[in-house]
Amino acid sequence: MSSNSDTEAALRFHAATKYRVLPHEAGSGDEDAWYVMGTPPEVEPPIWEEDWSIMPRPYKEYSELAPLYLPAEIQHTGMPALEALADQAGASTGVDTAAIAQLARLSNGLLNRSQTYRRRGLVEFRTAGGTGARYQLELYFVCGPLPDLEAGVYHYATRDHALRQLRASDFRGHLVSACGDEPSLRHAPAAVIVTSTFWRNAWRYRARAYRHTYWDAARR
Repeated sequence: MSSNSDTEAALRFHAATKYRVLPHEAGSGDEDAWYVMGTPPEVEPPIWEEDWSIMPRPYKEYSELAPLYLPAEIQHTGMPALEALADQAGASTGVDTAAIAQLARLSNGLLNRSQTYRRRGLVEFRTAGGTGARYQLELYFVCGPLPDLEAGVYHYATRDHALRQLRASDFRGHLVSACGDEPSLRHAPAAVIVTSTFWRNAWRYRARAYRHTYWDAARR
């Protein structure tokens, strides 16, 4: 097993998945250049020649679980973003389903905007960017007992702006243990977990999807 100081694997991954410029035709000028990413096209087909018959679904859905529909209204606090991030005391109070709804809607909710493409069909755009509009990230909330929500693990369903309970009871201790007993997490009434439905992005971008997962997560 490699140590964390061994950077060769990361450098090889970077070299294999970085953007590169290819001339459209031999001898043509830069104005005809085009950009590709990942494995060189002489090794495997370019990313736009994927198999459309196995295109992944754009949403994760727990169809057998009852939805807990969330309020759709956005409450404008007037507080600048940097002030909100610095307000550690305020971050641990006042969490309820309205607060969860607002966080979920602004970080992974649907916009009132969509477009139909010839091959891909309907694309519904979301509030946070995703590479190639693949939107591979999913949100989960791990909550203690809240004023209007029982403790549990919940998935945020983007399509219908609802929570679905996957586990009942307080599982925050598991997060604290996994995160090195992080103090801010230990005292938080709720935590949002960002995961990747990896195939949703890798279907198009292949190995580069590792990069996209963390890029898109940072945008939230």
